[in-house]
Amino acid sequence: MLRRIVLLALSALALVSFGAPPLYAQQTEPRIAFVVGNSAYQRGPLPAALNDAGLVAEALRSIGFAIVEGADLSQADLVRAYRDFLARVGASGPDTLAFVYFSGHALSFDGENFLLGVDARIERDSDIPIESVRLSDLLRPLADSPARAKVMMIDAARQLPFRPQGRGLARGLEAIDPPQGMLIAFSSAPGTIAPDRPGDYGSYATAIAEMLRAPGTDLETVFTHIRSRTHLSSDGQQTPWHASALGEAIELLPPEAATASVPPPPPMRQARPMREIGPDEAYALAIEMDTLDGYVGFVRAYPGHPYTQRVWAMIRARREALAWMRALENNTPRSYWTYLRRYPNGMYAFDAERRLRRLGAPFAAPSNFAMMEFDDVPMALDGEPIEYEEVYRVGPPPPRGI
Repeated sequence: MLRRIVLLALSALALVSFGAPPLYAQQTEPRIAFVVGNSAYQRGPLPAALNDAGLVAEALRSIGFAIVEGADLSQADLVRAYRDFLARVGASGPDTLAFVYFSGHALSFDGENFLLGVDARIERDSDIPIESVRLSDLLRPLADSPARAKVMMIDAARQLPFRPQGRGLARGLEAIDPPQGMLIAFSSAPGTIAPDRPGDYGSYATAIAEMLRAPGTDLETVFTHIRSRTHLSSDGQQTPWHASALGEAIELLPPEAATASVPPPPPMRQARPMREIGPDEAYALAIEMDTLDGYVGFVRAYPGHPYTQRVWAMIRARREALAWMRALENNTPRSYWTYLRRYPNGMYAFDAERRLRRLGAPFAAPSNFAMMEFDDVPMALDGEPIEYEEVYRVGPPPPRGI
């Protein structure tokens, strides 16, 4: 089975760089990547996951990465292969660039994100910590490695193929702050899922393979372009997310690597008052910014525009995901009561109940309870949806100019 991903990677080469010489002639630092495609789940197989992993692996290989790759890995095999990857990263020195890409199923539960091996058996919610791999258990040792920069890409924000017994599960993955020196990227924004589209390759993996090879572009800009490219190619149904604590600009390819077939991407849009630039350009700017302030700026500038319904749904999902992240960081009864007061039917309500029980606190807040203020997550705006809306189900396709 491990050979299958290699064959798929070779087929991806025809899409990414057929007939082109390697692009990493001026590379000096070690580059190592861990690439996994999990497809053969007993419940909810993912036909394109192996193809996506092959596509990303060959794009990384074309710019000088040595690849530790795996296909259809069980929980134990995933941990074992990741340990081998960490050993190579640790032995390669402090200038190393370390990348991880996982395509498969993942979920959010009890304040954590979990990746599923193909052998996962989730019959009840209590099975989740036993049958899967905590993302935090992968992040911590990678963050502690001496590598110069680390990138973790999780292509797994999909509809789950099962409903375990017990309390409900939240949608998608939970927002997390990256450790210093790391960039974390999800295929869809926290608290959202994206439907798999027909075809051999997913929108997110295709955008990654294209943009990683963009000459003269630093990594944070690369992932901004990945978001815009994915949003456009999925007709607005999928909006990737990333958070960075890299602390320095890192280019995978120098500007002089640009050719007619691999040109540099267009420059980033400059922040401007959205009322002055028209709805199409304002929408594209909001997607590039990918912040609450940016999305709020759009709906205030164009309250009646056809795109506005989708942007409102994005605001609603992001605000709740960030409020939950701040509640987890505080990890006190008051923080969870604050979340529940703001979102009594929220997607993380069952997780808040689990956390309160663990802290020995009642689910209902006391009568004299005063809500906390989450500094970067203000209260909902007038006109904001009260209940969660599926982002990918609303709004027309985005403007082509994005």
